[in-house]
Amino acid sequence: MSRLLLLLSLWTFALNLHGQEAWVINSEKSLGYIAESASYWRDTTAQADISQAKTATFTPGEQKVLNFNRDKAAYWIRIPVVNNSENSQFYLQLEHPMIDSLEVYFGNSDVPTYVTGDRYHFSERPVEHPTFLFPFELNAGDSTLIYVRAKSQDQIFLPLRIGSREDIIVDNSRKGVFLGIYIGVIFVMFFYNLFVYITTKDVSYLYYILYILFIGLAQASLEGLTFQYMFPTSPAWYNASSVFFSAFAGFSAIAFAKVFVKTKEFTPRMHKGLIIFQVIYGASIVTYLFGAVALSYTLVDTGALTVSIYALIFVSIIARKGYRPAKFFLLAWTVFLSGLFVFALRNFGVIEYSFWSKSILEIGSGLEAILLSIALADRINTLKKEKEASQEEALRVSVENERIVREQNEILEQMVRERTQKLEDTLNNLKEAQSQLVDAEKMASLGQLTAGIAHEINNPVNFISANIGPLRRDMDDIKELLEWLENKLRESEKAETVEELEKFKEDIEFDYIIDEVDDLLQGMQDGTERTVEIIKGLKVFSRVDEQDIKFVDLHEGLDSTLILLNNSIKDLMDLEKDYQPLPKVECYAGKLNQVFMNILNNAAQAIKSNPEQKERGKIVIATRKLSDTHVEVRITDNGPGMPDSVKKKIFEPFFTTKPVGEGTGLGLSIVYNIVKSHNGEIEVESEKGVGTSFIITLPIQHIQ
Repeated sequence: MSRLLLLLSLWTFALNLHGQEAWVINSEKSLGYIAESASYWRDTTAQADISQAKTATFTPGEQKVLNFNRDKAAYWIRIPVVNNSENSQFYLQLEHPMIDSLEVYFGNSDVPTYVTGDRYHFSERPVEHPTFLFPFELNAGDSTLIYVRAKSQDQIFLPLRIGSREDIIVDNSRKGVFLGIYIGVIFVMFFYNLFVYITTKDVSYLYYILYILFIGLAQASLEGLTFQYMFPTSPAWYNASSVFFSAFAGFSAIAFAKVFVKTKEFTPRMHKGLIIFQVIYGASIVTYLFGAVALSYTLVDTGALTVSIYALIFVSIIARKGYRPAKFFLLAWTVFLSGLFVFALRNFGVIEYSFWSKSILEIGSGLEAILLSIALADRINTLKKEKEASQEEALRVSVENERIVREQNEILEQMVRERTQKLEDTLNNLKEAQSQLVDAEKMASLGQLTAGIAHEINNPVNFISANIGPLRRDMDDIKELLEWLENKLRESEKAETVEELEKFKEDIEFDYIIDEVDDLLQGMQDGTERTVEIIKGLKVFSRVDEQDIKFVDLHEGLDSTLILLNNSIKDLMDLEKDYQPLPKVECYAGKLNQVFMNILNNAAQAIKSNPEQKERGKIVIATRKLSDTHVEVRITDNGPGMPDSVKKKIFEPFFTTKPVGEGTGLGLSIVYNIVKSHNGEIEVESEKGVGTSFIITLPIQHIQ
């Protein structure tokens, strides 16, 4: 009997709807979109009430989701519902949040159960949710008729669905998680690229972060999130936000495209055409402020559609010209337009309204934001490579200019001196250049000084050395004369005279005088020989007469250097020579002597200034022939040694471990440059507390 009554009631309900098929809720269809069972009536006066709507002629919905153009009329939606499920608690949900006014009637009530819309405060909604949720009860086996009146200045898009409260909540939670991920992606891209902009000051990053900020806010407005979280008590601001955020997103997108793909450079005519779209977006804001809301929405939509196609054209042209950033931009823009295309097809009912189709704009804009961020990073890398290439080209030009200047200088310097040391490294920095100048000036001054000293000392020393021999012979003759006279006196047998002679010899200590004269003459001879040796060492060290490269004996240069350092080493430390037979080496002798001087002097100073030196200081100089082409000079000391941190810097100009005022830090830098100019190598082996070895490897024949 109950089944019969149920069938009868359903049959009567169907007759009242003039053949309209009711939305049946059962266990298999507990959640779904009800456009198939909905019909609509367009109230052109926008003044009709529920009683008039009940007697009006409704048109069945032809689309899967009801979708109407912008219209001043009001639209009434009629939805017959039958509950064949076990649930009794349901939601009627309108997923599009941007409807100005909504009235919902359940059953035969002439008074709206719910009155809401985006012109009301957010707190006035039946359920505080970004979309519209209308709870109702319908017992199992019962049926009802729902009327919905919708009026809006924007497009009236009505994705209505009915489902159990549990199913609606679960599905909305899934959508909420998706929106959270989308907003998270937008904010991550925003803050990451904001940091990059602050770091690089690249204006393209500024326009990009403005674009993704406003496109994210525009999407949030379309989803009702800005109403819920930003303007819950200001419906006017919320309604304006969708226009303003969309217009600002369009502005920033155009500005970004101009800078990023260089439209002015590659497509100057189309670059000027972008001004038109900026005017359209500006007009949408102005018209909204003056109350033409529908026109402002139309301008925003028109601008978005046309500029998207326009951008696709000029970006494709630029990409075909081979500009790499344009290819990335084209890919990102194509992804976004694909999402926009699917979104439009969904609105027109061509594509089924589903979770993915209704989320396609967020997916497209999120992927676009990520791709554009990647494109910016690639652009930065491209600019970096271009900058490096330009720097390399500038460096090459600089090197070429330096080579030309050097060649010209060499021609000019040949008028003053036969040859100057050739610059080895064309990339030397300012400090190396200064050390080269100091080296040249020091050698010139030292050569002139030592040559002058050697010349001035040589003449009197030669005079003394030449007179010592005759003086010794004269003294021998005088001694012989005195002995002859003494013998004659003794032979004369004059005892008194002989006694007086003996007494006089004792008084003047004649024997001591004779021995002292011999000692003085020997000392004078030794002194002159030592002085001659020093003069020879000065001549060898300065090599004032050997400015050209020539074959020299390295042992001779080492010995001459040791002569000059005799006072620094003598009696303070032991000197050990381990000279192996060496061929003569082709080199600048004076400069190599300076290398030996600096290294030996540093070794002596390190030993003397080491407060922890327990054993007697020792310097070992060893030479050997490595091969038919190279020789080695090794100078080792048992000084304090040095840590690795110091060893890495000892050849740098102006680096010194000595106190301020006691060293310039140029000695070893000069040594390094001199060895390198001879196409040689210098290595350092050092251990803290053990000592240091400098190993100099030189080619036997200088390689030009």
